[in-house]
Amino acid sequence: MKIKKRNNVGLTLIEALIWFAIFAAVVAGVFALYSQSRNSSNASTVNKELSTIFSQTEQLFASEDTAQLTTGGNRLAMNLGIYPSSLKTTKGGDKVQNVFGGEVKIDGQTPSGFSIEYKNIPKGEVCANIVKSQKAVGWDSVGTVKYNDGYKISDVSTFCGSNGSGVITLKFARDNANGSTTP
Repeated sequence: MKIKKRNNVGLTLIEALIWFAIFAAVVAGVFALYSQSRNSSNASTVNKELSTIFSQTEQLFASEDTAQLTTGGNRLAMNLGIYPSSLKTTKGGDKVQNVFGGEVKIDGQTPSGFSIEYKNIPKGEVCANIVKSQKAVGWDSVGTVKYNDGYKISDVSTFCGSNGSGVITLKFARDNANGSTTP
């Protein structure tokens, strides 16, 4: 009598699980890389926006009182071209949003100081990247970090916290931009 041998074709349950685990690891790696790349790109966009806002405000208000930015600051900033086109405006045009979906506000202080507030910035690496980069622009401070002789990178780390620990509002300030003295 002849016994027929049957070849098992297909994957066993163990083999299927191994392939699934490999696939899941690859997908997770791609997602992590994409997320990191997107955050880096968004931080770069914010850095460019802040630099543009700083230089446009300094140029336009070189001999003017920046307190004009206090009432209707966002509308005035949009009309004067202070805000770059990468910032999104709401339908009514009074609210401006950054790439992270947070609100952006500009405020003026007599005689020539001004501040810009960026909300919803991810804490950790993204925040630290932005805060460190803006030191070269000319801001006087951001939150508790002062851009003066006592500036330390450890202050930036303390201010920004660790990755994944939420979001933060960054308020950059420039005091007396045109060298005027307070009356």
